[in-house]
Amino acid sequence: MLPAALLAIFFRANLPISIVLVWISNPLTWIVMYTPPYLLGLAITGETGISLNTITVDMMMQQFTALIIGSLIFGSSLAAAGYILSNVIWRMIVTNRWNSRRDRVRYRKGDASGK
Repeated sequence: MLPAALLAIFFRANLPISIVLVWISNPLTWIVMYTPPYLLGLAITGETGISLNTITVDMMMQQFTALIIGSLIFGSSLAAAGYILSNVIWRMIVTNRWNSRRDRVRYRKGDASGK
């Protein structure tokens, strides 16, 4: 809520709506966000899972270790992938800008042949 409120103030957005939307989106997405890490944690710990048709927060809390291990692995993996992807994209952007700048300088000097 705090980042949403600060960003709403910074961008002059509607503060109450920004805070309410944080609370609306999280309960609607918790199954999508926590089921894959939970299943990965079950696979790693060897624990017996709970049927996805009858899963509740209380049942998941009973197998909290599997959820935490799966979440740590998912979070670390996604963080590493995001870091690598952002570096690759950044290098592509910088290379493209340098090449464009080099081409503009060559064109201005009258060397349109690119040599």
